[in-house]
Amino acid sequence: MKGRYNGCAMNVYCTVRKYRRLASVPKLSRKARQGPKWFDYSSSHGHNARLTCPYFGISPQTFYRWKERHDPKRIESLEGLLRRPRQLRQPTYSVQLIEAVVSERGVSQMGQG
Repeated sequence: MKGRYNGCAMNVYCTVRKYRRLASVPKLSRKARQGPKWFDYSSSHGHNARLTCPYFGISPQTFYRWKERHDPKRIESLEGLLRRPRQLRQPTYSVQLIEAVVSERGVSQMGQG
């Protein structure tokens, strides 16, 4: 039987304590998987970001932004951050005011009137 040994399932992350964390590693996007490659190349070439950037075709600003965001203990830190604003703007006008302006202008919502 595939994946079984002596009647028991072989799960490395359950038997070896150190690898238990690997079972819960999130799946990263293709873009997030590029970051560790950049950092490995940079560290193997004397932590030279200006040499790393042309090799991968990225700007130094991008490299430093990712380096600042990178947390070696949390691989999911390389995932993109939310671009949604934290506080959405609230309208400063009421529905009654909008209806009054539309009726005063004599224009319907579709621009005909």
